Amino acid sequence: MSVEASAGAASAWNPVSLIERHNLYADAMPGFDPQEMVARFRARAEAVRTRGMPPIEGPERQRFREQAQRDFTDYAMIGDAEAELVDGILTLRIDLRPPAEGGGGTSS
Repeated sequence: MSVEASAGAASAWNPVSLIERHNLYADAMPGFDPQEMVARFRARAEAVRTRGMPPIEGPERQRFREQAQRDFTDYAMIGDAEAELVDGILTLRIDLRPPAEGGGGTSS
């Protein structure tokens, strides 16, 4: 395979060029509800928090626990966000301040 042919093949899989050629979000935007998205992330956070531990041991078990904690943190932060969609731009506001500073997420 020539250098030009392999370079052309590689650029065909470039995600940026695929997005430029195909607007992946144009069809999905009319029915998009940012509040539903936030609720889905809240549900994902709860699912990660309550899922069981698979039968693994040693370093694999520790890696699983660490990944579960990262997943929970990411999902919980987005699940706690205030979402706003204006003119096709999705904005998520996530208050990461400690509760003593008036922040720390939603109040119960």
